[in-house]
Order: sequence, then C-alpha cells, then structure tokens
Amino acid sequence: MNKEESLSFKQVEPNQIPQTVRRETDQWTSPQATAKFVSDTYIIVGIGERPTGGYEVRVTSVTKQGPRLIVHAKVIPPKEGMMVTQVISYPYAVIQLKEKAPVNQVEVKISNS
Repeated sequence: MNKEESLSFKQVEPNQIPQTVRRETDQWTSPQATAKFVSDTYIIVGIGERPTGGYEVRVTSVTKQGPRLIVHAKVIPPKEGMMVTQVISYPYAVIQLKEKAPVNQVEVKISNS
C-alpha cells in the first residue's frame, strides 16, 4: 500500500488566476466532482453541477498516494435567503501546488459544510 503524503498548496483568488489557467476555467463544466491539471502546478477543482449560482469551493487538503493525487474540498452552499442566479452552475476553485507532483490520476473528495 502506498503511503499518503500531504502536499503544500494555496487556493488562488479569482483575480489572481493566470491567463493560461483562466482560459481553461472559462470552459469548465463537469456534472460530477472532478479535477484537472492545467500546468505542472495549477489544478482546477470542480464540485460538479449545482442548481443555482452562489456555491463556493474550499480546498481543505491535498494528498499524494502513489501515482494518485487526492484533493479534499468542501462545498459551501449559498446562505439562506441569499439572492443567487437561477441558472445551473459549475463551481470550481483553482489551487497551486508549491511543487510539481508526478502523478497520473487526480481524484476529488467532497464534503458538505
């Protein structure tokens, strides 16, 4: 069994996302929770389709287990009574790993807040 190793990362603020990564996020739609490497260190983390706008994604940890990277994320729903867009949305976050992680599979584990 492969040992699980915690990796350092930061969640990138929307206004700090590099243009090359932003091009990928502009087309991001996935009905299920998923993640995608956009470069050696940037990863888009999506929580899947939601019925309205107003949802947020908070990445809580990133671990490496052998050839797999596991991204743990929390879904933050809109606050009760909050005005939200009445359109299907695909919330995501962008994280930047502190260093390259040679992996061939990325998995997302979601928890609700």
